[in-house]
Amino acid sequence: MSIYNLNPTACEGICVIGPGFQSSANQTLVGYTVGIGSEYAFSRNWTGRVEVRYTDFGSETFNLVDNVGNALPTRVRFDQVNATLGVSYRF
Repeated sequence: MSIYNLNPTACEGICVIGPGFQSSANQTLVGYTVGIGSEYAFSRNWTGRVEVRYTDFGSETFNLVDNVGNALPTRVRFDQVNATLGVSYRF
C-alpha cells in the first residue's frame, strides 16, 4: 500500500492517509547517519566529487484506523540512501 497524505492540514505530526485509513503521530525519532565521499581534482580549477550517505531512524508501528474504527497495525521504516555528485570550479 502506498502511504501518502491527502490533506496535510487535517492532523498534526505524521499524517498517514491511505484508501479508507488514517493515522497520526507526533514524536521525535533518533537515528544515525554514515557516509563516504571522495573528491578529485581534474585540473587546477576543476574538481569533481561523489558522496553516499545512509540515514536510519528505525521503524515505527502506526495503527491505521478505518471509517468504522477497525485498527490495522502497519510498520513503517524511516531510512534512506542519498547519493550526490558534484563539479566545482575554483576562481
